[in-house]
Amino acid sequence: MTYCYERKLGKRTVYDKMVTVLQLFKRYGKKGLFERGDWPSYVDAIRPIYEQEEMAAMFKVATEDEATLLKFILGSGFRDQEIRYVEWRDIDFRHQLVRVTAKPEWGFTPKNWEERVVPLPAGLIERLQKLKEKRRAAPHHLVFPNGRGRPDSEMDMVVKRVAQRAKLNCGRCVTEHGNKCSKGPYSMNFSCTNSGTPSPQITCATA
Repeated sequence: MTYCYERKLGKRTVYDKMVTVLQLFKRYGKKGLFERGDWPSYVDAIRPIYEQEEMAAMFKVATEDEATLLKFILGSGFRDQEIRYVEWRDIDFRHQLVRVTAKPEWGFTPKNWEERVVPLPAGLIERLQKLKEKRRAAPHHLVFPNGRGRPDSEMDMVVKRVAQRAKLNCGRCVTEHGNKCSKGPYSMNFSCTNSGTPSPQITCATA
């Protein structure tokens, strides 16, 4: 479990991995390795679905690059880390596809060690093509890097900042660190959320 937490895996993911490991031990006659209190606790939260009016308000105030990221989240249904490590070589502009592939140089492995291909809308492909040309990006460059050209670990904040500028914060949220959405981009109602398929919501997920 310590190894899983060091790799910043979520509690639900750790729980699932422990189930798999214990089933293996049980198969070979080793039982009782875990006490009831040893299991990681988690809340299987309901994922938020944003109204069309909210999305329209966010796109109205988003910068060009922010809008591209939001449209990619909507169009691909990628998880947070999957978006974080997308390189331009992963995008097939001719066939309008994007791939989730392992990135050993960044220490990234797709969930369940499964690479996959996802179709993208034509409008999003056109937007990404323009972005690549503007940046004069090489195939190995990240599509959505941070300011230093590295994987952006704070991508979730892009959604929150746009929502705040669009005046969508409820004013009542308080994060686990004590940050209030009435005073900044800390809304718990707008974030990257868990999903595996595209849908009319911001669906960028943590592993």
